Amino acid sequence: MKCLSIQQPWASLICGGIKDVENRSWRVNEAPGRILIHAGKTKRPIEELPIFYSMRIDNAVACGYVPEEHNMPLGAIIGYADITGFTEDCSSDWAQEGHGAEWKWQIENARLFKTPIPYRGRQGLFEVPEIDINNLPEVVDFPKVARNGSTLELPVSSWIFKQLQDLEMFNLYLSEENRYFFADENLEPIPTDSVIFIDAISGEKISLNVDNIVIQEEVEDDGNPIWFFDPNGNELYLYTVNIYYKR
Repeated sequence: MKCLSIQQPWASLICGGIKDVENRSWRVNEAPGRILIHAGKTKRPIEELPIFYSMRIDNAVACGYVPEEHNMPLGAIIGYADITGFTEDCSSDWAQEGHGAEWKWQIENARLFKTPIPYRGRQGLFEVPEIDINNLPEVVDFPKVARNGSTLELPVSSWIFKQLQDLEMFNLYLSEENRYFFADENLEPIPTDSVIFIDAISGEKISLNVDNIVIQEEVEDDGNPIWFFDPNGNELYLYTVNIYYKR
């Protein structure tokens, strides 16, 4: 089966269903379809990334879709994805421009293996004869954020799930992807009575009653709001949603 080696954290973000484009300077003649995703031995520090990306990664970590930075596997096959095409012009927030990003590999149906497979990566699309489309390893079935009236369902990392009874609240950065689960168009919290927290890996659940939800604008040490640009050049401000629950 064909395999592509990708630097972390991008490999984990793809297999966690977060990143839907892989930026490359090259392409192959035809979209290869389903390929394995290999996490290379190098990793780009998340702290070096623009806020627009680092906050999404922090959310993915909190929701259990992506491991914490120090736990991201290296030198291993971690999942698979369908490469459905290549384009030079893409509207995805993960599409980049410039040298080294001439081609955007379009990604669908990415899945994470429950157990990474140590494997030596190579350049380009390389063959992994030990795995084929008919004997793919078991994958994680990630739950999604959902709302049913005044009840929220939130996936969380296994570490957070184990600590819920000792924590006063759970928080995420507010983004275009999740804001409609938590706040209205005026950034007022949506009335919420309870949250069902779901361990993103095991699927175990716990229901907690909500005491309060606070939408908070994040500020610098000098009190000025934290702002940043999205990939389209729009100026945005950083907000968090803080869910206080009754233990």
